[in-house]
Amino acid sequence: MFDLIIGFFNTLNSQNFYQKGIIPYFEYFASLYLFIFLFALFLQGFYKLIILFCSHDIPNLRHADEIKDKVTILIHGTCAKNAPWIRSNSYMSKFISDYHEHKNEVHAFNWTGINSFTARLTASKKLCNLLKVIKMKNPNCQITLVGHSHGGSIALHAANSIYSDFDDIKVVCLGAPVLTRVNQPGLFERIADLILASILLLLPISYFFSSYCNSVSPENFYGYFCQFSLPLKSGYQFNIFTFIFVVVALVVIRTRISNKFDLAVGEIKLEKKNILQMRTVGDEASVGINTMYGLNRFSQLLTIFPVRFFTNLSANVSKEYQKLMKNIVMMLFLMVLIAFSFLYFLDIQLINETVVKTILLLSFSSLISLALVLLVFSLKSFRFVAWGVLSITVRLVFFPFIILLHAITGLICGPETALIGSWVHFSAESVPVGEWQLNVFEPELKDRYVLRHSDLYLRPRIINKINQFIWS
Repeated sequence: MFDLIIGFFNTLNSQNFYQKGIIPYFEYFASLYLFIFLFALFLQGFYKLIILFCSHDIPNLRHADEIKDKVTILIHGTCAKNAPWIRSNSYMSKFISDYHEHKNEVHAFNWTGINSFTARLTASKKLCNLLKVIKMKNPNCQITLVGHSHGGSIALHAANSIYSDFDDIKVVCLGAPVLTRVNQPGLFERIADLILASILLLLPISYFFSSYCNSVSPENFYGYFCQFSLPLKSGYQFNIFTFIFVVVALVVIRTRISNKFDLAVGEIKLEKKNILQMRTVGDEASVGINTMYGLNRFSQLLTIFPVRFFTNLSANVSKEYQKLMKNIVMMLFLMVLIAFSFLYFLDIQLINETVVKTILLLSFSSLISLALVLLVFSLKSFRFVAWGVLSITVRLVFFPFIILLHAITGLICGPETALIGSWVHFSAESVPVGEWQLNVFEPELKDRYVLRHSDLYLRPRIINKINQFIWS
């Protein structure tokens, strides 16, 4: 089957194509696309190592020598470093401290407030160290973490991380997004699937570059990328470089994937009675979270549905289904050939450059997809490789669109969401797993038409509920 694919590539290797500048631009665009993608994967795992290794310092405690039996730690949310409400003289601090004859010691936990998974993971590690210091000073101390927005995410992650040592820590989440991971094999979740999919993806692309890299010269390139030069001049160098780069990226990403900050609700070890979720109707973060949930759900269905469709068809292994799929593949293959013929016989100067680049990008995605699908049909163990091939193919075709959706999601969860393989879901009005204590409060009349996020929770009835939970 590879011989057929290579033969088809070789038939396109004509002087007319190079004179018109179609294939060189086509190939050069693809090389930049793949290079930037792999480089981003490498950096995504590498820079986290540096930050995490620098986060082992232990924060200082006020009055560390006299730890009371009740300690409450207030944690601010994103972009709220040194927030007034967590200070020792704030309304909330005094309300909690004075609730039961000053027997509750209130501390503030400050972190960077950067909207990033890495920043929250670093803060969680520091909070874990702080909790260990408190427990060391007073083993009988009852600790309650009160986190607002992503401060609640940090509190959950820290309490869950040291659950094996201290299982009595309570967590109060004020308008915190509840993040859950969908247990579906994603692009970076399962190493076996990733290796299989990477091999199936890179082999056709490597053969594609091997056929053309030697004969392409920089003067053939045109368009917006003409100022760049191709870093690898031969297909052999490209194959070696790609293999080494993918292996290094896989190793780096895999070393961090088990420790990344994703707050899997289904994996939280805390007892339900020790977690209190509180939300206020009108919290603008809830509106944003629901919007992000819808976008992520749409992005997930966009990639999962074709995979399930093809996998279900392959499960029956009937000749009728296989014949139908082959006919569909051949029709799509002919459509790609027609697109190439259209560009070949029509003068390139008469076509708008944007239209040409769009057609070329779609043709490249379709060609790679068809090559992988044809490869699957040529193998005996169809079901074994069907998921890996189709999932990586669909993600390649829709990668820019998925990145756009995840970039929008980054407004709430941080920029790393664009490169996280697991699908992140949001739930603003309910808890998807378990039945934790969930309290939804109606805002006061003066707050009903005001978009706020933190001030809505600084109300006596909400703080009273927190005090009751602390002393329960």
